[in-house]
Amino acid sequence: MSTVNEQPTTVRAILPSISLWQKRFFIVMTILGWLVLVVAIIWGIGKIITPIVLIGFSALIAYLIYPLVRFFQRHMPRVLAILLSILLMLAVIGAVLYFVVVAAVQQFALQHLRPDDLSAAGRDPLRLFHGGWSSYCLLVASQNTLEVPPWHQHVSG
Repeated sequence: MSTVNEQPTTVRAILPSISLWQKRFFIVMTILGWLVLVVAIIWGIGKIITPIVLIGFSALIAYLIYPLVRFFQRHMPRVLAILLSILLMLAVIGAVLYFVVVAAVQQFALQHLRPDDLSAAGRDPLRLFHGGWSSYCLLVASQNTLEVPPWHQHVSG
């Protein structure tokens, strides 16, 4: 039998010189390293997400106009069928945007009409717009618009 006390050596016994502040420093540096890695990954994803979205929209548009291209291809060469399909799609999108913008402008203008403008138009406030946007602007400009309407006056006291 051996008289030497055989105890297992631990890390603390091997590295007694590492103090508590050094352990905390290594933990903080590890956490900061992981944070930098996560931020770099998110930044990289942010850089590649725009092209991926554009490719996705392009694929969707190509998928949607393919039946139209096949229809036109029966009557004309493929290149002309593709060009005609794209032009037709752009015309439809342009028409939809035009009508949406015109409706939005009319709604915005109706929100900012004064009550006497509405009484001049009768029961149909959109009648103000029959001459177009410029005629409405002339109508408002011809009136004295420098006075503050009563509903915008603040009572102080």
